[in-house]
Amino acid sequence: MTSIHPFETIDRIELSHLTKTYGDVTAVSDVSLDVIGGELLVLIGGSGSGKTTTLRMVNRLIEPDSGIVRINGTDIREFDEVRLRRNIGYVIQQIGLFSHMNVGDNIGLIPKIEGWGKEQIDARVHELLEMVDLPPEIFSARYPRELSGGQQQRVGLARALVMNPSLFLMDEPFGALDPILRKQLQEEFLTIKYDIGRTIIFVTHDIDEAFKLGDRICIMHEGELVQIGTPEELIFHPETDQVAHLVDANRKYRHIETFTVHDLMSPLSKREFYEANMPVSEAMAKILSDETGIAVVMEGNNLRGTTSRQNIVRNRKKNLLLGDITTEPITVTPEDALVPVLQKMKTKNASSALVINREGEVTGMLIPDSVLFHII
Repeated sequence: MTSIHPFETIDRIELSHLTKTYGDVTAVSDVSLDVIGGELLVLIGGSGSGKTTTLRMVNRLIEPDSGIVRINGTDIREFDEVRLRRNIGYVIQQIGLFSHMNVGDNIGLIPKIEGWGKEQIDARVHELLEMVDLPPEIFSARYPRELSGGQQQRVGLARALVMNPSLFLMDEPFGALDPILRKQLQEEFLTIKYDIGRTIIFVTHDIDEAFKLGDRICIMHEGELVQIGTPEELIFHPETDQVAHLVDANRKYRHIETFTVHDLMSPLSKREFYEANMPVSEAMAKILSDETGIAVVMEGNNLRGTTSRQNIVRNRKKNLLLGDITTEPITVTPEDALVPVLQKMKTKNASSALVINREGEVTGMLIPDSVLFHII
């Protein structure tokens, strides 16, 4: 058995004829697929489809009854399983933070076991908390019970990143969060994904999340791999009824040309509105306390612009007002036809637009799901 060292890169992960049974139940049946180095591959399917079992066979939390997993051509059974897991980032829905440890100690646990010095650990924890937009001076000493669900999920992601692994396994990491916070974390995770440039296998049951995050999507049903492809391939060329049912794009948006912005917009509450003359430090305290993903910045009754939670956190140490870090948003009216608006948003790479009524009031936000961007 070989002692594993951190993978410098992932060129290829091969899952070859994996099968796993529990008594009379076949959880995974003869699954074979290749994961390309640097991609985010999504495993999606309903309950009992075998997606989580397949994921856990990659880091040997579950051993297959038959079949092989290879990383860069090497059978993972040749590696010590503990060392293997320490060099694969693993993020789950339940997070699994140790309640008796503060955030800094939770993130720094594996480096401590690996013999890192305190200064090195503290520097890495500080770096990662900045990356996931949790100011370290505020959050490093807090305990899990003092964190919101979204904050705990960010800590879980930071902990998975701590050893700088080349491979991440993520099992429904955003599944327990409310829809608005879930979309916000998806956006933040996309930024982190591009920054770290790692290989990711991601399990979800949500097709919109799969389309938003995935480079390719692997659809599973009753333990079998049904189809694998890009979002466009799945939408326009489903190979089975299960795929067509899961994607549901043509039926869901069959009459998309008749939709208006009003049909998909979400109302805004008072908590999303901020004054342009508010200090960024004050805005940060507000946006951290309610997990709002975006700040609508006003000057009296006039719209100044918008800024994100991420932008506020990253400018917290500068002597700025909120109006100094706003950008001009795409604005639409409830009566606007949806397709031209989506085309404009896609061209400008915008994930949201503000909805303004005839009286000039900001009344809502348009955050279309990812399926729409693949069919317009």
